[in-house]
Amino acid sequence: MKFSIRFTIRYWGGNMQRESVEIFRLGRILLIILAASCLFTMYGAALDKGFLPEEIPSEQKESLLERLDVQLFYEAPPAKPIECFAVSESELIAIGITYDPYREEESGYRPNRFVGVYNAQGEFQYGLTFSHTGGFELDWDQGNLLIYLDRSGILVSINGDGVCTDAYKVPTTQEGNAYLQTLQSSHQTRNGKEFCLEKESGTVNYSRAVVKTDSGTTIIYDATDASSQQAVWLAMYFGALLVAVVVGLIITMKRLRQARK
Repeated sequence: MKFSIRFTIRYWGGNMQRESVEIFRLGRILLIILAASCLFTMYGAALDKGFLPEEIPSEQKESLLERLDVQLFYEAPPAKPIECFAVSESELIAIGITYDPYREEESGYRPNRFVGVYNAQGEFQYGLTFSHTGGFELDWDQGNLLIYLDRSGILVSINGDGVCTDAYKVPTTQEGNAYLQTLQSSHQTRNGKEFCLEKESGTVNYSRAVVKTDSGTTIIYDATDASSQQAVWLAMYFGALLVAVVVGLIITMKRLRQARK
């Protein structure tokens, strides 16, 4: 009787110790999950893009947003060749071009960017201009437009009122690189519809944005004329460059022959 009582007490004590260890381990796991959730909340988990954005110092972020000089307006610009595009879940199409109606005529003009937002019927909704000298890509985060700046690797979030709500650093990880590859795609599917960019032969940028459904194809944005002009200018430029190279070679050969005599 005494043996059984002692054994039972030791057995219960062992169970209590094991349960304490398990509870401690479970608590650690919950703390890790909670900490990760807080990090995602602080640094843009709401983006839900498959990667954890890197934090940007507040001073650097403020300086960046000031330099971007984002402006909102509601007049559609002249059609220009397309550099990038993105389609939201609600089928809003953002089209990026190099054009700024407020600065293009000014002296000392530097390349600036314009983003036009259209619906699936090709109707212009609103536009954004911002100052940037490098390439850029577009994306959506619910109702916010995301602009990725190639040179800095920063993703800027802009709401429908043209206000920059935040900025994130896209990490140079496998997940971050995979995300950037999706931004460069010329085809996107939303709600069973295929949105794609089309390019004219001999041009650098895309000239049309269309949506394809079972009932047919709808042109959302058409810059074919501007793309054709671009192709002509490129042909003239490279033609003049070729002529200059040939003339230079001829002159150099003549001088070499005269030097030998």
